[in-house]
Amino acid sequence: MASIGGIGRATAASVRLGNDAAGKILSASQMPNGKINLDAVAAGIAYLVKADPKAAAVATQAIAKQLSPVQQGQLPREIAEAVRDQQRGAQSVPTGLTGAQKELMLDLGQIGLDIVGLVDPTPISDGLNGIVSLFRGDFLGAGISAVSMVPYIGDAAKLGKLGKWSKTIDRAIDIARAAPNSAMSKALRPAIAKIADGLNAIPTSVLNKLPASAKKQILEMRASANAFLRGPQVASTKKLVAGTAEHKAQRWADYQARGGTWPEARWSKQYDTNMRNVSVGLQREVAYRQALGGVSQTHKTPMTNRQIDIFRVDSRYMGQLKTGKISLTSQVLTDLRKDTYLAKRGFKVEYILEKGASKPFLDAIETINKTLLPSQKIKVTIGSKI
Repeated sequence: MASIGGIGRATAASVRLGNDAAGKILSASQMPNGKINLDAVAAGIAYLVKADPKAAAVATQAIAKQLSPVQQGQLPREIAEAVRDQQRGAQSVPTGLTGAQKELMLDLGQIGLDIVGLVDPTPISDGLNGIVSLFRGDFLGAGISAVSMVPYIGDAAKLGKLGKWSKTIDRAIDIARAAPNSAMSKALRPAIAKIADGLNAIPTSVLNKLPASAKKQILEMRASANAFLRGPQVASTKKLVAGTAEHKAQRWADYQARGGTWPEARWSKQYDTNMRNVSVGLQREVAYRQALGGVSQTHKTPMTNRQIDIFRVDSRYMGQLKTGKISLTSQVLTDLRKDTYLAKRGFKVEYILEKGASKPFLDAIETINKTLLPSQKIKVTIGSKI
């Protein structure tokens, strides 16, 4: 069995305490049938963590020698759960807060305890080697903070915890920013800092093994928490102009902060392409409005406002211009729902697709039109109209 990394630096006192505690914990955990109760072992080691984390690591190694291979594999998880339960029981919130504020603080505390439950310590830290990292709270090679301990990424993702965590963290950050000098803001900051520590400690190798949606949520939570902790940045008094070197540099920095993985050369090429498309698209919109006698306008929908590229008040014509080939993305689906809402209320919706569209997009239009009256159907024009 692998030895526990980091024990070599433990003081003589920690070694003595750990070995002495191991004997007492084993004795207290012995069941009448001679077997060892792992729950009792884990509880004893978790208690020792508070007094001397290095001694707890020494005790863990000594006790593990008396366990079966199966129990050795189970022990890290049992200890992690025991430490987490102990920390949860010690949670407290500042006085003087409202009921809702206390609830938010407790939610953040629970997220802090669970956040590195995104990572199962056993495969990352090679069994008991990770216990030292858990005890010392300095991440070491395991990338695990003592602030938070286990439930495992697969379970967390399946249970939908990531989405709930993200919303809670964003709400806490919004509250803290709204009144930076308030008692609530001062209480929230250290809680958010603990969460950021846990998120920052998750190794890239682990993130890359996660489903894309889970990885994206984790990176977004990490970016939000870190941005809040950095505080307000000194910003230029002028608005950055799209396509300029300054705008490009800022967008590259934003992309990296969100956890983007493209190399700069690839990202730069895509940025330049996007800027050219935007420029061409805006020029074509102006040309269409002049040719068809329309204006750019925004209309409200139950979702969010819908921007209309070419709107004619007299006929309620609503033209949506796409100068590049359009695909059925999540944003496009949202736009189609808005257009369907407006079509049912008398707007004459037309998509002008100068370079065509993907089959899923055209199929979506066809499906929508089956739900509309003949006078309400969304029209699609492939190619230029002017």
